[in-house]
Amino acid sequence: MTETPGGGAELVSSPRRPASSQPQRAEDHLKTETGFISAVLDTVGALIIVLDRDGRIVLFNQACVRSTGYTIEEVEGRCFWDMLLLPAELEPVKKVFSELAAGHFPNKHVNYWVAKNGDRRLISWSNTAVVEDGGDVEFVIGTGIDITEHTMLERQLHQAQKMEAVGRLAGGVAHDFGSVLTAINGYIERARKHLDEDSPGRKDLQGAIKACERGTDLIRQLLVISRPREIEPDLLDLNDVVDDTSAMLRRVVGDDVQVALGLRAQRSVGAR
Repeated sequence: MTETPGGGAELVSSPRRPASSQPQRAEDHLKTETGFISAVLDTVGALIIVLDRDGRIVLFNQACVRSTGYTIEEVEGRCFWDMLLLPAELEPVKKVFSELAAGHFPNKHVNYWVAKNGDRRLISWSNTAVVEDGGDVEFVIGTGIDITEHTMLERQLHQAQKMEAVGRLAGGVAHDFGSVLTAINGYIERARKHLDEDSPGRKDLQGAIKACERGTDLIRQLLVISRPREIEPDLLDLNDVVDDTSAMLRRVVGDDVQVALGLRAQRSVGAR
């Protein structure tokens, strides 16, 4: 209140104070805290995805971005099963999500994610949920590890172990087969000594010797499998191989089947 020149009084209103800024400070604090949490989640190597109770993506950290090729803007607010799952795994994963939304957590699950470029990434998930005060699930949180390369290495190791077992088996077969061929060659040599030089049987025995030589080559190949080493190919005449095989084939099929060869006049050379 102030005094006027005429001696009267005049009521003067004071400037109005601004409304309390407490709600604004709370909102700013919440934004800062949310940004801090997002920055922390983006630094971890694990995939972290947060879904609402309808399966819509709320949070998609940088590990998810790197694994799938999708940006946060592309996935935010969309149901994850509409864009990240294989059709064959859609129903099983939806069942897992329903169990989580019903309060059955934590749980573990493994499924494929389909990346933006079509690649498949195998993810091992550990899932939990955020529950409201009333006990209802508000958010489902999935923490995943991309095990695609790890699984591939495991398969390669398993295949190598299988090949090692096959190699040991091949080595044993080669040893036993070699003993049999040695005995066969011995009997052939004994039989040749009892035949005259012009005996037709000597030609048959010569065919048997050729067959034993091919058996020896087979043993050599089996030993390559059983004891991997640098292979040294040598040259062979393919015409001779075909001619030797056809001679045995003619004796096997009989006289009612004609075996005709179309060999080149020029010698064919191959490697074995």
